[in-house]
Amino acid sequence: MDTLSPLLDSLRVQAAAVGHFDFGLPWCFAWDYAPAHCLMVLEGRCWWAEPDASPGAGIWLEPGDALVVLRKGRYTLGSAPGLARLPWGEVWEASMPPDLRFDRHESPPAAMRLSWNAGVVERTQLLTLAFGFEDGEHHPLLASLPDRLRVPRPAHASPWTASALGFLGNESGRGLPGFAAQARRLAELLLNDLLRRHLLSSPAHAAGWLQGLTDPALARALFAMHRKPGQHWTLARLAQQAGLSRTVFSERFLARVGETPMRYLLAWRMHCARDLLARQLPVGDVAARLGYASERAFRQAFKRLTGTTPMAFARQQRRGPPGPDHLFSESTHSPCSSLSHSSRP
Repeated sequence: MDTLSPLLDSLRVQAAAVGHFDFGLPWCFAWDYAPAHCLMVLEGRCWWAEPDASPGAGIWLEPGDALVVLRKGRYTLGSAPGLARLPWGEVWEASMPPDLRFDRHESPPAAMRLSWNAGVVERTQLLTLAFGFEDGEHHPLLASLPDRLRVPRPAHASPWTASALGFLGNESGRGLPGFAAQARRLAELLLNDLLRRHLLSSPAHAAGWLQGLTDPALARALFAMHRKPGQHWTLARLAQQAGLSRTVFSERFLARVGETPMRYLLAWRMHCARDLLARQLPVGDVAARLGYASERAFRQAFKRLTGTTPMAFARQQRRGPPGPDHLFSESTHSPCSSLSHSSRP
């Protein structure tokens, strides 16, 4: 029973940009970055730390390591700890060629290549992927993860990963047609691979539904909710999926996942609702697909959980994602679009 794939599949990435950075030592930048992104070390090593961290309080990233930063924040990235920092934004603006500047709603035509201290022999090379998530702040997978994840190089790297990184790096500056579409899909695959590796390597420290996946009985119930959110689920039916009594199931679910089964089901349904509304499905159709007996009941549940109405949310999605720091392009795949119509008896 694969309980992780439905959640990874529902985490759609709208990749914004690919960067290939080549820094001659020494170097150190103060990053203040809003979009979610990941840094992958191709050559050399680098030091990552919180901006006000005490000396030595940071992590080394070695070749093959990746750092996934899921939320806005500031940090220091350099070739060694204790170096004077340059504002990354100023370096970026001064170094980026005019033909690779782009509107925030567009994808750049090529990977963005930036070189620093070009004449120095000892160097660090980084590949960066910046991306936005649809429904990111509400997605149960992202909500259960910390702000940043260090994903060490695997003992046996997948051949496709090396090929993907090679393609993204080699395309730097070429500007060939179709690059943005390919980069968006490769970024999604790479991010899924990094998150999957992290989740599989640290189940004991997982929070929320991730902890539930370590319990075979709860995993069966979670799988059922993720696969068929529009089913007429009751506490008794979910307990039956888990093979437990209602009392034992409810108590174990709350202890492991941190919320009741019905509250978790509501949050997952609202995630799927936002996904379907973003694709401009009529509110009535969304309500039916998610198992609501009436559109009114769905509207009330949606507003209670999100603070806005389904129609207002759909209108906002038509206007495009807000914020000057996120770069989005269209995506047509919806893992919730295949939900079958079902309604409560």
